[in-house]
Amino acid sequence: MAKVYYIGYYTSKGNPNCFDVFPSINSKMDYIIDSIKNKKNSIEIFSLGESNKFNFTKKQIVDNYEKIYYVSSFAKTNYLYKILSRIWLLLQIVFFILFKVKRNSKVIVYHSYAIINAIKFSVFFKKITLIYEIEEIYKAAWNKGEKEIKKEIKKLSIADKYIFVNDLMDKEFMFNKEFLICYGSYKKNVIKPKIEKEVINIVYAGFIGNYNSDVHLAIDSIRYLSNKYFLKVIGYGSEKDINEMIKKISKINNEYNEKRIQFDGLLSGNELIDYYGKCDIGICTRLLDNKNSNYTFPSKVLVYLSNNLNVVASKIDCIVNSKIEECINFVDVLTPEGVAETILNNKNLVDDQILESLDFNFREDLNTMINDK
Repeated sequence: MAKVYYIGYYTSKGNPNCFDVFPSINSKMDYIIDSIKNKKNSIEIFSLGESNKFNFTKKQIVDNYEKIYYVSSFAKTNYLYKILSRIWLLLQIVFFILFKVKRNSKVIVYHSYAIINAIKFSVFFKKITLIYEIEEIYKAAWNKGEKEIKKEIKKLSIADKYIFVNDLMDKEFMFNKEFLICYGSYKKNVIKPKIEKEVINIVYAGFIGNYNSDVHLAIDSIRYLSNKYFLKVIGYGSEKDINEMIKKISKINNEYNEKRIQFDGLLSGNELIDYYGKCDIGICTRLLDNKNSNYTFPSKVLVYLSNNLNVVASKIDCIVNSKIEECINFVDVLTPEGVAETILNNKNLVDDQILESLDFNFREDLNTMINDK
């Protein structure tokens, strides 16, 4: 069986250095790690991160197949320390690949724009089998234009193999190399059977941006639904954006003289699974334009499906052209009224057989990829 190295912003198992937490990264990396260990392959994870504290490198032995190394960090308490922390992080990545990773080893890198040059520099001097896991093209997510998008893609062309997040990336990139596709975690959580309730709980989970972002579209849709529907928001974002959202929620609740929306912060682990168990519909009101959406896949869609929620989502090509397309209630007109209409007419399209098939095939194909000479 193979030994694999995995580099990414991972904090799922304890986070001893108090790194910033990225739930979508944790969820996807957990699934990849579990898929590797499931076939008795071993894995060493190089956990990246920045913190508000000074930290030394820490090692965690999870079991016989998994070890995690957490990078050391400067406390990013001021602008200078933020710069030093980032430089120190990049130096540690280079040192890890050049001096800790064995020659010709399989190394999976969860793509982050912050580390792209450090990876490129390292593989120039060290012969490894680089497997780039590409969840999104950041320049597309940031709407930086076609020229910047192509520059980022070119930097990713150095890998030997790929794990893409959607079915469109291979044609978009034209790397002409071995690849797998994984939308997210296909692992089904144990969920209580659905029962008829007086109140239908809708959940928006994920990144909380400014007033022009996805979460605000979800919040505005509640104005077009009766009080039979209740919106629950969970996720992460800047303190400013979260405070603005909370003010908006309070304003809407006051307008109706009753609680129609609530924000429940950032949840994880069993607490999050229990939370989803009390919800009925998961919404993904993605506002990124369709072309740029070709370079990503909303991770929350798989999270909702794996927790047995009916999914209401924007009609973007990366979902429409996926193998879970028939599991989704699509919003035809991306307005608060359009979202509300789809919620009112949503159907239970969750198909366990599709998820089970995707799970089995990905685990088998990933095992072949990392054991291939």
